[in-house]
Amino acid sequence: TGKPRHLVSLAYATLTCVNSGIDVVGALNGIIVKVIQMKGKAFPALTDEVPLAELPLESMDWAEVVGRMETDTGVDPFSTGESFQLQTIGDLRRVYAQTGQA
Repeated sequence: TGKPRHLVSLAYATLTCVNSGIDVVGALNGIIVKVIQMKGKAFPALTDEVPLAELPLESMDWAEVVGRMETDTGVDPFSTGESFQLQTIGDLRRVYAQTGQA
């Protein structure tokens, strides 16, 4: 039924990693879009309010997102051992943005 929609909120597009100048949240958006596209799935606009559970990603897909983020940006907030309450895209973006700016 056509190609997946490529709609990404730009609210966090300019948050960058202070240490490396990398747009951490922009990279996160791009990786999520790529992984969903590789599955051949459509997805909602990636706005802050979208629940993570509504994205067509399974646990292995999320592992790929986190792995690619670490490879591409050097940022992995989950390696700290800290636990996070991640319900929405906005929650995930904030965790990456905060870790990338630390």
